[in-house]
Amino acid sequence: MGQLTFYQQTRSDGGVRTGVSIDGIDILQDFQEGDGECDPALLWYIDLRFEADSLPQDVGGVRDFLLVNSDETTHFLTESSDELQPGFDPDIQPYRREGVFRSGGCRLHLLASAVRRIEGREIARRLKDLAGQWNSIIEQMAPLSTV
Repeated sequence: MGQLTFYQQTRSDGGVRTGVSIDGIDILQDFQEGDGECDPALLWYIDLRFEADSLPQDVGGVRDFLLVNSDETTHFLTESSDELQPGFDPDIQPYRREGVFRSGGCRLHLLASAVRRIEGREIARRLKDLAGQWNSIIEQMAPLSTV
């Protein structure tokens, strides 16, 4: 069974890294620099892992897969956000949630964590923002060059 992972991370300097990996190998990425002095320590992260017997293995196929399945993905993210509205206990991290596409064949695993309580209270909002911007985020990521 293959795994496709979408991830988004915010660093202490305000930088935001978003990417997609296939079986642990990064293929798409976007980095928005922060406005502070360089500090790569993470404040929070969200991982959304897709597992299925047959997942695309190339950049175009991955982007198409994420866009074609955007309705189910954003629904899952919104439900997760609603579940987390009061926040989550930083002693029980990361937050985990599992789901299955209604069409079957693909399992979703959501992991989200924050280093401090303040950031933890923002995870629900970040999930909702991610759901609202899903298509544009997927479209703006650039392929990583193969060296």
